[in-house]
Amino acid sequence: MTATTARLARPDRIAPARLPLSQLISTALQALRTRRLRAALSALGIAIGIGAMVAVVGISASAQANLIAEIDALGTNLLRLTPGQTLLGANEVLPATSVPMIGHMQNVLSDAAVYQVSSANVYRNPLVPTAQTGGIGVDAAGENLPEVMSATMTSGHFLDSVSDRFPEAVLGAEAADVLQIGHVGGHVMLYLGNTWFTVVGIMSSATLDTSLDSTVFISLPVAERMFAVQPNPSEIYVRANQNQVPQVSNLLAATADPQQSDGVQVSRPSDALEARAAAKGQSPRCSPGSARSRCWSARSGSPTSWSSACSSAAARSACAARSAPPDATSQPNSWPNPRSWPCSAASPA
Repeated sequence: MTATTARLARPDRIAPARLPLSQLISTALQALRTRRLRAALSALGIAIGIGAMVAVVGISASAQANLIAEIDALGTNLLRLTPGQTLLGANEVLPATSVPMIGHMQNVLSDAAVYQVSSANVYRNPLVPTAQTGGIGVDAAGENLPEVMSATMTSGHFLDSVSDRFPEAVLGAEAADVLQIGHVGGHVMLYLGNTWFTVVGIMSSATLDTSLDSTVFISLPVAERMFAVQPNPSEIYVRANQNQVPQVSNLLAATADPQQSDGVQVSRPSDALEARAAAKGQSPRCSPGSARSRCWSARSGSPTSWSSACSSAAARSACAARSAPPDATSQPNSWPNPRSWPCSAASPA
């Protein structure tokens, strides 16, 4: 007998057992009837899980929608100029002529400057220890700062022509909380730079630049007279035509300081709020001209600003046209990884 004939015949495969649909439903219903507590707890757990997921998604979407609505109300045409560093590493100082020069630019609606008063500290009274400044700064500002920042006065009024002759001060929202001053009137005073100043107003929170909230504002003539402040702006806020914001931004640095334009940094504060909305979910503002088409600067490390030194005018035009960062050959070392750009739909070639 050969091995082939000796091989045992393979038995037929056993077909898998299958319950008819009627019996399957009957068995499931019987399990639910006999184990009612287990079935109820399982259904409750599924309901709680679905409800929690819906609540989390709904809260995030609601917060994002509120932030977008707030951005739209404040306007996205605000630009901010700050002195940075030149290509040679020197610290930039904005000239005193930068504010009137920017005011004469085409498509610029209004502008307001802030001048840092670094030699003065603010206290509620002279008995407060000098080290307890509360993180409050002192700046000199123009009369139209609340208008340019879309901020309102919660109490009193902002600086005016009278403030140019007398020591008067206006508090930011956070500074008022730290100093525990809720309203003005009745000769409310504070001790600023070894001099008593009368508080004439409290400004609401400046959403587009919250650094102003922890600041006490005085007029520039008083700052020049009492603290020897030079009329070199530390920050300039510009309201541009809504349809001409990129064009105005490209020209601001050269207009503010024609000799050292590479040290002037231009940013768009509303892009920071848009980036916050994009971080919480897909932003409806993901379009050309939004946060993804902005150049990055070494100073801020965020998509909210671009530096006039980061690239040439041609590179900026290409950046805006492609709605993506320039190619690797023109990308400065200070730019972060393009993969971290919000709403980024393309990466550099």
